[in-house]
Amino acid sequence: MKKIHNISACLAIFMASLSLFSCSSEDDTQYSTAGQLGDISVDRTKIGTHQWFTISSSYVPGSGLASEKIQVSIDGKLPTTIKSINGELSAEIYCTTPGKHTITLSAINNGLFTGDATQQVITKTKQIEVVASDIRCNFWYDTREETMENLSHYTTRAISTDGTINIVEDDIYGDVDYSSEAKQDFTQSSSASTDLKANRYVSYKFDANNKLNQIEYICTPQDQSESSYFTHFLERIHYMQQDYNCSEYVYNTSNVSFSEREKNAIMSCLEKMNNGETKYENLDPDGLIVSLMQNKALMFICQFTSKDNKTKGAIGTYYDWQNEQYSILFSFSPMN
Repeated sequence: MKKIHNISACLAIFMASLSLFSCSSEDDTQYSTAGQLGDISVDRTKIGTHQWFTISSSYVPGSGLASEKIQVSIDGKLPTTIKSINGELSAEIYCTTPGKHTITLSAINNGLFTGDATQQVITKTKQIEVVASDIRCNFWYDTREETMENLSHYTTRAISTDGTINIVEDDIYGDVDYSSEAKQDFTQSSSASTDLKANRYVSYKFDANNKLNQIEYICTPQDQSESSYFTHFLERIHYMQQDYNCSEYVYNTSNVSFSEREKNAIMSCLEKMNNGETKYENLDPDGLIVSLMQNKALMFICQFTSKDNKTKGAIGTYYDWQNEQYSILFSFSPMN
């Protein structure tokens, strides 16, 4: 019996040793610790569509991690990387549609965590309200300083001596399509899209109280052929009609004298344009209209108002004698 007792005691000591060994092995494992995100803040109190704004947060790095990545997304769409300097996070983003949007900041931590997990994703969210801008990425009657901030992503931004803000830009406003008065319709043929390629010089003008009250630009088609010019002008108005109500075409009459033959050609061209004709050979069969544009400053003009009743303006043909090129003039101003 004494021998059995000794065996039992030895087995008990052996099992206790195994238990101690197991605990010691688990305690020695170096598990990863995930980083921690701070709350999200936004640098604008009022955010318009297509207006860039900066989100900020903070990040305390984790420990024992194989890798960590921080990114931001809006409404669960494709994420964007975020700048991190000494634990301070920031990213510039924008929204193209009005309404409520959810900003999600994510820290993806890879390592060995308790429970055999190899990844932990830490998130912070913030909901924002975005309102529709009045024109492009601007609100009418913004100050010059606010307008400059809205246009900060343009490297060509400059202020003239009279205080006008000027920008040289590509046809679809650089990286962002701020409005749709020149929207590309990708259901159209590739040739139609090519016809709309142009260079644009934009001017932002302010009233005596330093408030934005007019936007003008000269849009110069890259294709300067006479036939393409008419197509470019009429197709551009076609694309405007999604957001603007357009009047009938008229022509300028002030300080210009036309012969009876010239008037008849102009009226015939106007009638065809207002009936939807866009082909140059039908609008100007003998080239007289183009000649009048070049030699007598003939302009065709179409007025418009935005469907949201915020903006009014006009679009017109224009021949630049000095540079010998066709252009299109736009003018936008507030309805009230």
